[in-house]
Amino acid sequence: MTAKKGKRPWTIHLFALAFLLAGLVRLANGLSGAQNWINLLYGAGSDAAIIAHFTEFTIALFPLVWVYWLASGGARYVVLAFGLVRLAGFVFGIELGTSLVSIIEPLCILVGLAAMLSERSSLWIEGQESLETFR
Repeated sequence: MTAKKGKRPWTIHLFALAFLLAGLVRLANGLSGAQNWINLLYGAGSDAAIIAHFTEFTIALFPLVWVYWLASGGARYVVLAFGLVRLAGFVFGIELGTSLVSIIEPLCILVGLAAMLSERSSLWIEGQESLETFR
């Protein structure tokens, strides 16, 4: 796999920014102790929780890199699947909260998915971009 050269449409930039922001919000929320699932599940200490949250953040960045730098069409569907699973957690109340974080993360995921699935992004990923793509 080689990096896609050239200009990217604004929708790809929006997708990357939205997913990066969602990941950072989740990381900050996890490190603040508000959502310390590692301690709840395993009774692990704070070091293990920090490592687990940064690992989760790093894993979330892999598909972002695949779509943004490599223009991988397959990664687009992986991102879509995992984004919908994350949104289902919010919709069905599994991760529902009253904090601002519980509103920002799903909103970022929705914006990112919409930007990634837009026509401009699809044309760019498929290699059919033209001058009209970037307007």
